[in-house]
Amino acid sequence: MPTLKQSTSLKTILAAGLLTALSACNGLLSPVYDDDPGETEETFGFVKIAEGDTPGMLYIDATDYKHWNYIDFHSNTITTLPVDQDPPADLAWDIALHRYDVKTNQGAALQTTFKSIGSLIGYGRMPQGNYTEDVVADSVVIADISRMTEGIIEYITTQYNPVVSLWLNYDLMTMPPIYHYVDDVFVVRLRDNTHLALHLDSYTNDKGTKGYMHISYMYPLQLP
Repeated sequence: MPTLKQSTSLKTILAAGLLTALSACNGLLSPVYDDDPGETEETFGFVKIAEGDTPGMLYIDATDYKHWNYIDFHSNTITTLPVDQDPPADLAWDIALHRYDVKTNQGAALQTTFKSIGSLIGYGRMPQGNYTEDVVADSVVIADISRMTEGIIEYITTQYNPVVSLWLNYDLMTMPPIYHYVDDVFVVRLRDNTHLALHLDSYTNDKGTKGYMHISYMYPLQLP
C-alpha cells in the first residue's frame, strides 16, 4: 500500500514569501493548484487511436493531485484510482499518470532527441541507449497541497519513472511555480517487451489551465 509522507521543508520560504504575497493578492495559488478548469465540453481519453505509422492522441485531465490515471495501450482504456490505492492485481495497465508524474508497470524508459513521434518513425530505427526502470520515490509525487500555506506538503511513497517524468517538472520554491518542459520523445519498453513512444504536446487546455495533458503516442512502436 502506498504511504503518505508530510514535509515541512518549504515552511520558511512560505512564511517569508508566500503568506505575505497571499495577503496582497487573492488567487496567487491558482497557478499552483490548477483546480479551476471551469465548464468544459472537452473529450478526454483516447481521442485518436494510433494506426499504422500515424500516432494516436491522449487527452488526460491530470489536474487532481489525489488520483493516478492507469493507461492500458493494449486495450486503449484508462482507469482512475486514488493516489494511495494500489491497482488491483487483475488491472491491465502499461503506464500511470499523476499530474505530470509517470510510473510504468515493470517497464523502463529512454529519453530520445526526437521532437516528434513522426520524426522518430521517419528515422526508421529504434533509438539506442540505456533504459531506466522505475524507482521508489518518497518526496517527489505530491498527494496534497491543501495545507501548503502552512508549510505542509503531503507526498506519496510510490513507484516513479525519473526519465519519462522529465517531460514536465515544476519548481514550488518560487511563486508562481516555474515549469520546465522537455520537448523530447520518450520510448517506454513495456513489461511484455513491446515498445511505446510518448510525446507531451501540451499541458494546458484552451483556457490556459495547467494539468490538461495532450500526449501523442505510438503503440506498438515497431522499428528495427
